[in-house]
Amino acid sequence: MLVSEVGTRSNGTWRWGLLWQRNFFVWEEDLFLQLEDVITNVVIMESEDRWVWSPNVDEGFSVKSLYLALGEMLLPHNNITSSQSFAFKNMWKSAVPYKVCALAWQLFLDRIPTKVNLARRGIRRVEDTRCSLCGELAETSCHLFLHCRFVAAVWYAVIKWLGVVVVLPADPIMSYGILVGCGGNKKIRKSLSIVWMDFVWVLWRVRNDRVFNNVDGSVEDVIERIQRISWQWYLHKTTMGSSLLYEWIWDPGDCMHR
Repeated sequence: MLVSEVGTRSNGTWRWGLLWQRNFFVWEEDLFLQLEDVITNVVIMESEDRWVWSPNVDEGFSVKSLYLALGEMLLPHNNITSSQSFAFKNMWKSAVPYKVCALAWQLFLDRIPTKVNLARRGIRRVEDTRCSLCGELAETSCHLFLHCRFVAAVWYAVIKWLGVVVVLPADPIMSYGILVGCGGNKKIRKSLSIVWMDFVWVLWRVRNDRVFNNVDGSVEDVIERIQRISWQWYLHKTTMGSSLLYEWIWDPGDCMHR
């Protein structure tokens, strides 16, 4: 139904002419009065209707304007910390597939469908939210990607492999900032960002394999996957030099300095 079918314009003034198929029930009369209050303040123009992208009326829709609008909605800029600002600014510049950046963005905003987040949405029972990897505590984003016993072992193995000293941080954003911040220059920071993104990507896939395919993975298997995939991304997504897989596994720091 068009707006022109439920009203008329007389002497430049729009008048509503709503028609109903039956009389209102008593409980519907208040709803009708509320509707009248709402539509009375609506200004009906004579110009042709058109779609308007409210976050950017002048330039219209763009992915960037959507990202900024969502960022403002989910994480107001006046509440952003220095760690959050660094993470959100650099994550999209990481030389990894965009789907991996998108996963990290969801993680930073705590929108990953962990068991606890699914329970909040009413998709999973509250009493069935134990971690898929350790089975000990509730599967929150922080627990799954940092504080889980299995994941902590992977984290410390990764930083030992990288040759850096980083304690287990409080949240994922801090873990990104601390690890990437270990780089002495832009080139190394970009490489460390690849490794961190890969760490998150592999862990999420390992978790899903355990949930949906009942496939267990050892810490050693996860480390091997992180090393192999990060090497592939390092070679294919950057122009910072070349290295063989065994060189990357043996001394990633040396490869990053080339």
